[in-house]
Amino acid sequence: MCMAIAFMKVAVVANQCPRSDDEPQNVVSLLQSRASGETADAVPVKTSQDEHQHEGTNRLGNFLNDWFLVGTCPTLSRVVTLSSRFKVGAGSLGNFLLAHPPAFAESVLPYCDGKWWWSYLYRNWKTLASQFQTDLRPKAMQFLKESTNLQIDFNDTKSLVVHYRLGHPKGVIAPSALLRGVEQLYQQMRIPEPLHITVLAGSFNHDIHGDIQEAKKCEARRDLLIDLLKKRFPNAKISDIYGNADEDWLHMAFAPVLVTSQGSFAVTAAAVNTGYRATVGSPRLNCMICKNRDAVPSSITSRWITYKLLPGDAIM
Repeated sequence: MCMAIAFMKVAVVANQCPRSDDEPQNVVSLLQSRASGETADAVPVKTSQDEHQHEGTNRLGNFLNDWFLVGTCPTLSRVVTLSSRFKVGAGSLGNFLLAHPPAFAESVLPYCDGKWWWSYLYRNWKTLASQFQTDLRPKAMQFLKESTNLQIDFNDTKSLVVHYRLGHPKGVIAPSALLRGVEQLYQQMRIPEPLHITVLAGSFNHDIHGDIQEAKKCEARRDLLIDLLKKRFPNAKISDIYGNADEDWLHMAFAPVLVTSQGSFAVTAAAVNTGYRATVGSPRLNCMICKNRDAVPSSITSRWITYKLLPGDAIM
């Protein structure tokens, strides 16, 4: 449960947190030093006024879960109330998509009576990933070009985007697990090592409500991830950025190389992405600590793989 740190709206070319007994000691040291007020670098903290500006689409991953059903399940109650259940301000991706619904698709019909978020389970993505990408990618591209100032090089495979979800009440993954996902993707797909790495770890403002201590814990995990990436890719320039939900999602959806942690926000972006991507291998993408018997596929498409979670990787 963590608040946002820096707010940096950038143009990119190339492109709760309590300790677990299994957590590496260097994380604990970071947490202890931050709790005592010892910090190596001052991190700008968003003000409450900043936090409510340029937010993009509230709960974008959940919004996309239900938006995808609109064209096929128009009378589904949760679809009918889509615009009222989510904050979709003027100029947001959500508002744009409400005016550009997806087409009818027979593959979606079995999900019209669904009571839960279908996007949290990989078995559903095995069925729906192609249709989801067909429906959403062109619309997201149109929104990117017409409504944002973001500049993304879709073909530069030496650029990597890493998404790290922090502050989730049902657990997160350790920084070392996310790094393992990065290494697995590069090895398995034989991708040249990155020269540019963009870290998106600002999502912890979604769950925290002014809890500064929790924010410091999550900042420490973010900083540890960045340190691990620096050691693994010493020649890469690393940018730690935080935009609004729409901007971060677009960075992910059109990244040449993408590695994500959990959540519908992450997996919907990975589904729209056509580059190389790796998503966390959890049976339930909304809960890292929950038990579920669903098998996790090693891949969803030829360029979309999952990376395994080992004991101790899911932490609170």
